[in-house]
Amino acid sequence: MYSQFYSGTQEMFDAAKIFPFDGTSLEGLTVDPTLHKLWNKDTGRSEGSWDRGKVQKSYLATKNRVCMALQSLQNKYHGTREEHRMSWTLFQRVGESVRQVPASRYIDTSNPPYHLLSTALRCKFLYSNIIKFGYGFEYAPYKDGGTYISTETTKIATMFLHLLQVSLGGALLAADSGLWIDIGIYIPITYLLWY
Repeated sequence: MYSQFYSGTQEMFDAAKIFPFDGTSLEGLTVDPTLHKLWNKDTGRSEGSWDRGKVQKSYLATKNRVCMALQSLQNKYHGTREEHRMSWTLFQRVGESVRQVPASRYIDTSNPPYHLLSTALRCKFLYSNIIKFGYGFEYAPYKDGGTYISTETTKIATMFLHLLQVSLGGALLAADSGLWIDIGIYIPITYLLWY
């Protein structure tokens, strides 16, 4: 007893419920490399058990694949698919209600109850988000000089990675409260005026 709407452009990223930038190993790129060496030494694993170079190549290949897919869709058309599941009793009641509504032969095209966005425009929007969030994810670990990654920088780079995941539909925004909950400190204006 629910309704769902599926974006057609999401289908090109969904490969058996695995979306781009969704690997947990990508978050390891935001951590200082010396910590990886310490963790491997502590756990008794060899240094090659987590290969930073392979994860970086995987990230770049994923970014390239997504950008190429978006560029190839510029002249295609995608819509929104609807899926409604309901019980037979509810289906019959909805049918009775629809029959009672008078039929109208005219649709108000000047103010439709929906928005039309071209696939090309949507792909450009997604592409700009990938470039923007990808730049933040790539730049943050190297802003400290590239030899050391601070804890604050790790948090910022992880945030950009989560934004990449959410922007392509691979993660639920509601499930990642760090992206949308504002925990700012409320300071009354009168307090600010006195100082």
